[in-house]
Amino acid sequence: MDENRIIDKLQVLTDLRIQQLLFESVTKIYIPNSTVKFPLKLNVEKIVLNNDNLGKISNKDQCISDSLMGTLIDYLTRIIIFHRTDAFDFLILDNQLNSVAFKPESAQLLKSLILECKNNMQDVSIDSLSIEEVELIEKLCLFERCFRSGKYGSINAFNFIDEVTLNKIKQMLYRSKHFFDQYGKPAIIDYHCFISEKTPVDSPADYFNKKIEDLHAQIIGDGDYLLKDALVDFKVSNKSRELSEWKKQLWVYYLGLIPEELSEYGVKKENIQWMINFNPRTNEVFKFNISTISAKEKTDLLIGIHHDLEINTTKAKILVDNYLDNLNERDFSTAEQAAFIRDPFKKYKEGIHHISRDEYERFQQNLAHRFGVRCRYKGELYLVKKNSYYIFFLKSNKSLCILHGGARRIVHHNLQYFYDNLQLYVKNLKRAFGPYNQTLQELAREVKQFHGEGRLHGSIVDIDFYDHVYLDPITAELKIYSAPSTTQRKVYPTIPLLLSDHKKDLEGGAISIVWDEENKQIQNYSYEQMLEAYQENEKLGNFTLVNNQYTLQLPTNVNNYLPELSKTDKLTEIKEEQFYDNDMYAKSRIMNMIQPIFNYHTVCIWKDSILTAKPQMQLYDARKIKQLRLEQQEACKKKEKVKELAQIIQKKKDAESNVYELIHDFDKTQYRRTYKGKHVKDVRVKSLLSHAPKLKTEKCNLYIIRKLLESAIKKYTLPGLKNLILNKCFWINLMNSLQCQDTLDNKDVTVLNKSIARIDKLIQKYGIPERIGVIVKNNQEYAVGFIDLQFNDAIVNLDFVNLKGIQAKMLKNIHRCNEVVNAKQLLIYNVAMDNLYFVK
Repeated sequence: MDENRIIDKLQVLTDLRIQQLLFESVTKIYIPNSTVKFPLKLNVEKIVLNNDNLGKISNKDQCISDSLMGTLIDYLTRIIIFHRTDAFDFLILDNQLNSVAFKPESAQLLKSLILECKNNMQDVSIDSLSIEEVELIEKLCLFERCFRSGKYGSINAFNFIDEVTLNKIKQMLYRSKHFFDQYGKPAIIDYHCFISEKTPVDSPADYFNKKIEDLHAQIIGDGDYLLKDALVDFKVSNKSRELSEWKKQLWVYYLGLIPEELSEYGVKKENIQWMINFNPRTNEVFKFNISTISAKEKTDLLIGIHHDLEINTTKAKILVDNYLDNLNERDFSTAEQAAFIRDPFKKYKEGIHHISRDEYERFQQNLAHRFGVRCRYKGELYLVKKNSYYIFFLKSNKSLCILHGGARRIVHHNLQYFYDNLQLYVKNLKRAFGPYNQTLQELAREVKQFHGEGRLHGSIVDIDFYDHVYLDPITAELKIYSAPSTTQRKVYPTIPLLLSDHKKDLEGGAISIVWDEENKQIQNYSYEQMLEAYQENEKLGNFTLVNNQYTLQLPTNVNNYLPELSKTDKLTEIKEEQFYDNDMYAKSRIMNMIQPIFNYHTVCIWKDSILTAKPQMQLYDARKIKQLRLEQQEACKKKEKVKELAQIIQKKKDAESNVYELIHDFDKTQYRRTYKGKHVKDVRVKSLLSHAPKLKTEKCNLYIIRKLLESAIKKYTLPGLKNLILNKCFWINLMNSLQCQDTLDNKDVTVLNKSIARIDKLIQKYGIPERIGVIVKNNQEYAVGFIDLQFNDAIVNLDFVNLKGIQAKMLKNIHRCNEVVNAKQLLIYNVAMDNLYFVK
């Protein structure tokens, strides 16, 4: 690498860093890093809205990340509740600094999605919201995320929405609607915030203008909702408390309100009394009164913000100055001189040296490729150098820390100890992880061959921003996956399947932004181009690693080296691929601290156990690993199928059991009854007999009576019963045939005979029943309810309780049954009262 290439690459990195410094985003950059001290003692009022009894809506089993859920709820609220189908128009405006529409393919897709939103979402309600409509807005939200982050053109984090997630979204939207019903409709949706130290930067083209005195930092942002008297921000969070960052964010919005925009909507800043955070996941409102902050505190806040902006302006000007100076530094005569510029410690002799922060930062930039990394902690910096290997330390009055970029870890020896043991330490780590690191480097090279980014960090090689290849440092297992966040992923068996999947979703849009070392420029590639490059290289036999055709040596006694790594001799149990723990990332972070030994001869992590460890290396065959994993997955699928089948059978049993319990419930007087005109609308009541007396069923076993009547009607039919002597002996014999252990007295026999006569009147009116005592099942064969008598165009349930009205459970039961049988008439006949209810 010569010095010209360094400068060319530095230009790209400097450009990105200056853009960060001059264009501060309220939520992404300014709030987390600001040194401004916001008032701590704010009287925040917490209000729990009670429009439902759902409590906190858990994020368990939802198929999208929490951050994406928050964006979805915000935009669905705008589109469905306020009918703002133009909510995403800002993404395609030509004057946007970070517009996602750089490539024709992604711009075309974005415009078509926005048009589809406008055409199809205008009349959508929360009730009618479908999975397809949520997925449409999700794609637009992913473009919005690209716009916010500056990583544009990719929607490969797209998730297919399931019913569980849809229901959670609807529940939160109902809460959002209730919130605005309580607090009033917004005067402005998507209001803007702007704070500048002085005259703002007009465009990124000003970055390298030699008149850099005109450059000034600014804060930009857009809030969610502005009421007539309140700023409102939505926070879809699992936390049942307000975070300090939420208050900070609202304060910056308030200070940066644009008077011209407010006046257009008839809003005055002096009328804004409240700052409100609403969390639809917990249904909680956090609000505090602006008047509780004194005028001095408000002034101090703004002064502090301007101070931060001045610092950022100074940093940006220094970067521009340094870049312009570098353009003129073309007088390197030898490669050796260029090496000293890149590595300021190359000329240092072996030993322990006190170094400057400038030298350390230059080393991080040029060798470690960590642009802008600084050690912000107080203390003196030291270098231990031996046999061309480095360790950097931060020494203060209280402790000695080993450095890894801008991070530090406390160590418990003096500097001489590390100098004495550095050579052995490096030797042991290289023996253990040298083969693994070499394989990772080769894996990164293969990824670059099909236009992937090929950036290596820890155990992960980036294909692009969302897509990665992970090589496990303990099991040697290769995992190809797409991850919108560290808590979600979709795993693919091969690279072509991943690329094909994204190509289908994005229709060839640009996704990969890669620094091309050979051509010294940034390149954009579509999934289609990457897939074609992969197929060409595969024909030439250039891929072994990404195709799982390799052998790899790894230490089996890894705990002797790094206790942080969990030891596993075999493949771990398969976990659900959509939601999983962070074990993979923990391993990768440890490997990220080991790799500097190989990449730029620097030790960034120290464990005394490594000095005495002797690696016990094992050769892993990737083909066998893949085959074992496939067998394990197949066995897992079979096990899941057996489990699912058992659950289905059990559900069917439970459903039928519940139906029999329901029949019992129909004959208990303690259940709530609904009356005509009170709970049940348009219910007609008719009597079948003239002046029929009320049957005395209070002390009868009504379940047994129901069972005997059903059996008698099935066995003998009503005409046949007329020729039988329905005395006590008849009913006892029938009960014995049913294997019932109960007893009957004369009162029970009277009720049975009179009930038969009344049911006979019902049958004379509607004809012989097609079915008697029917358990109704849906198309999944689950029992949903029970019907006593089913006629040609009517279904009837029998009630034997001598009280007026309809049992609530019986009413629900007959409606559920009719969803399956679809009868023209729904009837409930109270045999004891001779009341026939016609249910709507």
